[in-house]
Amino acid sequence: MVQDSNKGYERTKEFGARRDGPCKARKCRCNAHAPDNPSTSVASRQCTQCQNLKIPCTFNYQGKRRGPVPGYLRSRRAQIAESSSGTQNVITPITFPAQTPEISTPFYPSTSSSTSIPQTTVPIDVTWVPPILPPPLTTNQSVSTPSAGNMSLFSLLSNESSSPATSPNNPLDAVLPRSLRLEIISLFFRCVWPLLPVPHKPTFMADINNYREERAGQEEWTAMVFALLAFTLVQIPHHLVSITKNDIKDLVEKLSRKVKMYLMEDHHNVSLERPDISHSTVFNNLGRHIQSRALHGSNVVYCLQLGLNEESTYTSMDPVSAEIHRRLFWAVYCSDRSAACSENGNLLFNEDEINVAFPKDLDDDFITQYGYQEAPTGHASLMRGFVESCRLFSLGGNMLSKRMKDRSRPPSGSFLRARISELDELLQHIEQLLANCQPEMALGFTDMGTLATEFEGGFVDAVPDMLQQLIPASHADSTPFLVHSAHVRVTQQLFRFLTLQYREDLSQILYHEQLRINSIRPVYIPSPPRSEEQNKRKVLEDLLQILHGIPLEIHAINSFPGISKIRSVSASLLTSLSPNSAEYGADAIPNVTAQDERSMELLCDFLRLMATIERMYSLVADPSTVSTDGAS
Repeated sequence: MVQDSNKGYERTKEFGARRDGPCKARKCRCNAHAPDNPSTSVASRQCTQCQNLKIPCTFNYQGKRRGPVPGYLRSRRAQIAESSSGTQNVITPITFPAQTPEISTPFYPSTSSSTSIPQTTVPIDVTWVPPILPPPLTTNQSVSTPSAGNMSLFSLLSNESSSPATSPNNPLDAVLPRSLRLEIISLFFRCVWPLLPVPHKPTFMADINNYREERAGQEEWTAMVFALLAFTLVQIPHHLVSITKNDIKDLVEKLSRKVKMYLMEDHHNVSLERPDISHSTVFNNLGRHIQSRALHGSNVVYCLQLGLNEESTYTSMDPVSAEIHRRLFWAVYCSDRSAACSENGNLLFNEDEINVAFPKDLDDDFITQYGYQEAPTGHASLMRGFVESCRLFSLGGNMLSKRMKDRSRPPSGSFLRARISELDELLQHIEQLLANCQPEMALGFTDMGTLATEFEGGFVDAVPDMLQQLIPASHADSTPFLVHSAHVRVTQQLFRFLTLQYREDLSQILYHEQLRINSIRPVYIPSPPRSEEQNKRKVLEDLLQILHGIPLEIHAINSFPGISKIRSVSASLLTSLSPNSAEYGADAIPNVTAQDERSMELLCDFLRLMATIERMYSLVADPSTVSTDGAS
């Protein structure tokens, strides 16, 4: 039934399309039919109604055809070909906006040229340039390499864009030129890799040389490279890079956005190339502490999901993967304990659930997928500092875990005495950790009586001039060892002070507990609480020795994490040892000598020095105005 009605509708539609104008206007049936012979004249084709009324029949009216006439496109192409026949050999250069240099690459380069470029409209996808750019180069200007202080990222991009090795499909070349990229990677392995020995250097450099970023499905690895480059730029002094500070800041923001866009994508698996750990440090050094802590929490969750807190996880991995995953776990663990010390943060790792061996004291050159090779005799391992740092944070993390439990449930009686004994043992291990360190990490010590006189005459005021020649040639070979030596030794003094303070608090609890027991049942007079004054003074002296023995540029390379530890332990020492401290009163420290006062003044000078370094190398315009929510 439905089919019949549809057929009737189609016939009506077909007939309505065939009837003429008068029949349509009078709404009558048109009985005109198409002639069998196409050559029949139009006048002989009339319907009955029009013949009876003696009016012209419009049955054969031909409506206008929609669209262009047949053959229009062919004729249009022929016109274009005729108009361009006189200018076939004219080379039209590519035009760019006013802020980019003029490039004379043709749309269709000649095949007879010996140095032909791949046929493309844009040789390199440059999506970012500095806000202030120099004027474009003219053809008669000679291209010279600018100095390290005047070179801009724009000049590097313009030079690289004309290089035949630049690929328009390379995601790394679209952000920064390859020469600058290799320079930053070299600085990473020289200055930053000792603090975070991830990734595996031989494997990573092989991937860089083989252009791994151009392969399909390597977006995560590319994002890891972006995060590594940004991590290096925010960690080291900007004088070490051959571009200006403003260009570095803009480049870090560009790299950070690239990584952030990748982190927002959906992912179902967690791999080693996940760039959260280095990107967390980037946010931290840019003043975005809340975002940094959020990424750090993600790192902890990833480590637990991968089972990196269990030693059994590493048995099924090859030597390279096992060692890099082990280093990654300890880097996240040390970061968690460091935040708990310097920023009074919470411990995210449960100390009772960690059962992982320390990384091997072996450089990457001796670790292959087939096994571990023995290092030559007398070889100084760059991993020694990281291994010692992991041991130190393991001891300090044990102390912090005990302190967190005791703050919620203070021990008493025999448990309190046992806890104090445990702290004595921990403190001894912390103090003896670097007693037998390798010679490259050893420091020379100065007599404290002469140390105070070495900084007379405006030492802090001369710091900017002293830091103009960062990492001199005499320290080039020992830079990785000095970087980690400064980091480990400052962290050691921080854990020493926190352990002494913790033990002093427990001694106060024990003293008041003995007083309460003695008031109920007098048995003996309790001994006064243990004073850690002399031990804290020893920490102050050792800290000054470290700050004096490590070159200032090394403190600058340690950047925000190292400076924050120095600031934290220094402020705590000054508060606890000051004669005018509100905690102890004016008579609490009766034996404050002139040397002690001068030592505290020196420590204040070093704090101002650290603030000067932070202002010189911070990419934030005014670090004090950065809000805690990450908005600058």
